[in-house]
Amino acid sequence: MRKFRILLLAFILAACQTPVAEQPAVAATFTPIQPVEATATATLSPDQLISLAQDASNRGDWPGAILLLDLAISQDPENTQALLLRGNAFRESGDFAQALSNYDQALAFDAELAAVYHNRALTYVEQGDSAAALADFARAIEIAPTFGLAYRNRAELQLAAGNTAAAALDYQIYITLIPNAPDRAEVEAKIAELQALTIASASPEGFLFLDDFSDPESGWYTNGDPTNIGGYSGGGYVLQIKQSNAGLWAMPGRLFSDVRIDVLATKQGGDNDNVIGVMCRLSGAGGSADFYAFMISSDGFYGIGKRVNSGDLLLIDQEQMQFNSAILQGEATNKITAICSGARLALYANDTKLVEVTDDALNSGQVGVFAASHPNPGTSIFFDDFAVFSEPEQ
Repeated sequence: MRKFRILLLAFILAACQTPVAEQPAVAATFTPIQPVEATATATLSPDQLISLAQDASNRGDWPGAILLLDLAISQDPENTQALLLRGNAFRESGDFAQALSNYDQALAFDAELAAVYHNRALTYVEQGDSAAALADFARAIEIAPTFGLAYRNRAELQLAAGNTAAAALDYQIYITLIPNAPDRAEVEAKIAELQALTIASASPEGFLFLDDFSDPESGWYTNGDPTNIGGYSGGGYVLQIKQSNAGLWAMPGRLFSDVRIDVLATKQGGDNDNVIGVMCRLSGAGGSADFYAFMISSDGFYGIGKRVNSGDLLLIDQEQMQFNSAILQGEATNKITAICSGARLALYANDTKLVEVTDDALNSGQVGVFAASHPNPGTSIFFDDFAVFSEPEQ
């Protein structure tokens, strides 16, 4: 397996069982702790033994750490923190079989430990089992969606496997979650390089990405919940808004800078007083996401909006959405085109330009589609033929 850089962690489970910072780097030389006799530690609690083991690990004294953790686990066999740390010590010692055994034991007692999945993934990487490592990184992220280093390490694995789009996205999420990351400049350079490779690999027609939603495994996901849902349906992708004044977006997990986006959108249900659109340069997640939004409505209105710094979605150079007869109303299908090219932002409906503005607040991020309801719930929008091009034509 090709060697590549992985950020190695020796995670400590806090009381709330969330990931914590990386252990300090091991010095070139160290003084091992003196051997600890079992009789000398008989009166120490598991927590005290774990604390001593952490000190030993920080010095790189893996045998000493393992001895102390053996004593802690002999008193408390279900102590998942001790099992995690002992797994880390075995991994650092190169005993991957013992490391996996300890991680497995910890997960047998508690299957929701993101740090254990993450460190087990690192062990699988060392063994060359990429599939198992990806599965464990995914599980760690599922349990702890803000686990920045899990995205960082998964990006390295995706990059080694040639999954450049997935790697770029994970790198972007990593620096979004950890904006002051010490390797931010390095990661940003990798993102730029991967985006350049994506553009260079575009088809002669300029296609960077095309999805007709015929494959329900093509990777789209939403920011939805049980109330507002999105998913593949009828050969397209449907967003259903069941709440008043609520929105929902869906993304294919692709990262771009300068693009033209085309999509077909059809209202299937709800009022004409709605919002349908395309997003570009989306970064972050949920309530903290930044993005540009290119919007039309089923009653013929349009606008380009921007959301930054967890604020409101605000129109750019418009006080309110404006009407244009080029937008087909009701349940008719509209072709929506959005251009993000440098500071140029332009919105078209059915090949007619509706508005063009200038804004340079956001430079790169994900692309996607969205829908929103206004006063009345029940908005349902069917999207099809989502295409991303490298060069604007309009």
